[in-house]
Amino acid sequence: MTLLVDSREDLERWDRHLTSVGVEHSAILAGLQAWMLVVPDPDGTRLRLYTAERHGPEVTADVGNHWLDESVRLS
Repeated sequence: MTLLVDSREDLERWDRHLTSVGVEHSAILAGLQAWMLVVPDPDGTRLRLYTAERHGPEVTADVGNHWLDESVRLS
C-alpha cells in the first residue's frame, strides 16, 4: 500500500516518530522522482510513504536497496 505525504519534511517527522516508538522502517530513500519511507507491517507487507514533493535529476534513486526489493522478506 502506498500513501502520499506532502514533503520530505513530513517523512522526516515520520522517521523520528517511528524511531521513537521502536517501529522498524527504512531510512528516507530516493525514489525515481520523489522521496519515500518504507514500513513493513507484522506480516512483512510494505507500506510506502511517498512525497508529493519531487527531487531533481541530480538525486540518484536508491535502486537496488533491500527495502525496495519485494522478493526480500523484511520481517
